[in-house]
Amino acid sequence: MGCTSDKGGGVIVTTGASFVLGDGSSPARIIGCTVSNDSTLMGGGVYVTAGTPGDASFTMNPGAEIRSCTVVSDSYSSWNCGGGVFIQDGIFTMNGGTITDCHVTEREATRRGGGVCLTGGATMNANGGQITRCTARLGGAAYNAGGTIQADADAEGTTFSGAVYNYGTISGGVFPGDVTNQETATISGGTFTGAVTNNAGITYDFQSQTNILSQGKITGGDFQCLVTNNGASIENGTFTGSVVNKTALDQTGNTLEDNDGKQALGLISGGTFEGPVTNDADCTISGGKFQSTVTSEGYLEDGTFNGDVTLNNGGVTGGVFKGTVNNKASYVAGGTFNGNVINDFLLAGGTYHGTVTNTAKGKIDKGTFLGDVTNNGQINGGTFSGAITGTGTIVPVAVKLSVSFDPNGGSGAMDPVTVDYGATYLFPENGFTAPEGKRFAHWAIDSLDGGTTAVPGGGLTILRGTTAYAVWEDIPASSGGGGGGGRTSYSVSTGKTGKTGNGTLSLSDTTARRGDTVTITVKPDKGYTLETLTVTDSRGSALTLTDKGGGKFAFTMPSGSVTVNATFMEDNSILNFFVDVPASAYYYDAVKWAAEQGITGGTDENHFSPDASCTRAQIVTFLWQAAGSPVVNYILPSEDVAESSYYAEAVRWAASQGIVSGISPTHFGPDLPCTRAQAMTFLYGAMGSPAVTGGSGFLDVDSGAYYAGPVAWAVENHITSGTGNGLFGTEDPCTRAQIVTFLFGLYEK
Repeated sequence: MGCTSDKGGGVIVTTGASFVLGDGSSPARIIGCTVSNDSTLMGGGVYVTAGTPGDASFTMNPGAEIRSCTVVSDSYSSWNCGGGVFIQDGIFTMNGGTITDCHVTEREATRRGGGVCLTGGATMNANGGQITRCTARLGGAAYNAGGTIQADADAEGTTFSGAVYNYGTISGGVFPGDVTNQETATISGGTFTGAVTNNAGITYDFQSQTNILSQGKITGGDFQCLVTNNGASIENGTFTGSVVNKTALDQTGNTLEDNDGKQALGLISGGTFEGPVTNDADCTISGGKFQSTVTSEGYLEDGTFNGDVTLNNGGVTGGVFKGTVNNKASYVAGGTFNGNVINDFLLAGGTYHGTVTNTAKGKIDKGTFLGDVTNNGQINGGTFSGAITGTGTIVPVAVKLSVSFDPNGGSGAMDPVTVDYGATYLFPENGFTAPEGKRFAHWAIDSLDGGTTAVPGGGLTILRGTTAYAVWEDIPASSGGGGGGGRTSYSVSTGKTGKTGNGTLSLSDTTARRGDTVTITVKPDKGYTLETLTVTDSRGSALTLTDKGGGKFAFTMPSGSVTVNATFMEDNSILNFFVDVPASAYYYDAVKWAAEQGITGGTDENHFSPDASCTRAQIVTFLWQAAGSPVVNYILPSEDVAESSYYAEAVRWAASQGIVSGISPTHFGPDLPCTRAQAMTFLYGAMGSPAVTGGSGFLDVDSGAYYAGPVAWAVENHITSGTGNGLFGTEDPCTRAQIVTFLFGLYEK
């Protein structure tokens, strides 16, 4: 009791030594000891120092007590820390006991760790006991200057009843007081019932002699009070209190950034959040599970949001949203929305399963809408499966509605189709298999009980997402002998129940009466073509078929059952052109079409080279040949286009039509790769630069860019889409296969 020194007022433990205070049953105390001088002062109660990490140790067991120990200094320059215990590179194991009323006092300079201070490679095994009523300028309960505070897996944990300042690692312990996790620090475990601040800061790198941004990390732990993520990173953990994800500011009030311009923007990439979360401007949520409300002015890239979300600014590119989303001023380019959405700003992508209310200030440019939409604003694009109501405006050619088909007790499947808003849709032949004893009668539109019906070939104006239900009727009984007045129906069957080798057959009716017209629809698999199609009666005689075009054939039903058979063969016509275009490739049909039309040749006699970059000269030549290779009288404006080159006439024509411009007033750049932005600009010019309504909805397409209109036009006409994550990929080079696919989509629409 009452001892004084300049280090370790009560006990000093040096390299190779160990000291145990208390045996777990009897009291053991260090009381009223002081470290006092005008130099570096450490460890009012106990000072532990090791030459190498772990080479000196101090253990406190239940019943041990360090009380009223103090570090006192009159010097501003001294490093004063560890009012109760100071550990440098050593190990401090606290299994129980208390550190109480210990302080670092007097001068303001470097007063750290009123209860405990760790430096270097020090480790504190915080298994039990309590640190309480200790004070210092930084870290009244503890100051961790680079060490580790941890706890055994089955331990209750030391309770730090006061402020904790962390520059090292915390993976265990109980923290009722406020915790500050600094820029080089990590919290990976522990229970935190006080407020936690996770900071970013600037550290100086001596090797590069530059300031580098460092960001504190939270990778685990149980957080029950407010957590402020101040320009730092949250990767995991359980958060039952509020969380604020914000930008760190420098002393002038601007965003903190290092010499390379990297900014201290808060990031949440994982964790479970039971309390409300605020995501400030420019900050990002890229993962995690959010059970309560989220209010965002920044960016949402991924995560599961089970509570309501308010979007006040920023953007959304992904995530699953199960509550109500209120979009006040955010650019929504992606995500899955299972709850209801209220849109006051812009929806430019995403899938919407619930109802959407587009207010008078709202705009919808793109997205898939499976539920009903109330539109009091503007709809410029999107695909809609439900009803569209309201007083807003709709751009018909850009808005797509889904028409789906329900077998209503039949079997089989029919693919849904997409129809322009306000277009007249002609309903198809029945493609389902009728129930036993039934035959197809007509389509019931949107409800079996409603009054709207359609027959195959009948038209209906589509103003909402529509479901057509197959309506079946009984097959009349066959008439017999001399008296019946009914007409007998006979079966129509396919040789292999509709699916033949390398192709599919479908019938307008599986039963028909004598004199009825039956339609067969033939659909070869990709890379195959129809070889033979026969319809034979019950005696094996072939019936006459009429080719209706588009893979449809018709015959007149005889008196008796018939059988339909088809064979398919490989479509080897592409081999007349190229050997490197397989039938399974997405560009097969496009290359086949372009070769047959004389629009493109190969890179040699047998190869198309689909994955090779397409040059500016090649795409202009493709466009010129698609236009019929016109000859124009026009002076070539480019010095790098020789009159003898294969693309000279193509460039001359494109320049005369205003389709292309050069990379400078005197150079066209024929051998440069054609970017996606340039390709859309060329196609747009070839079509006469038609008027475009609305934007493209891509994050990397600035509204003032030369290619903004062409990209919006291409998306509107389904010629191409983006590269993912809300991006168009404006500067990505195009391959020869991609360019020909664009042309195919344009000229074969």
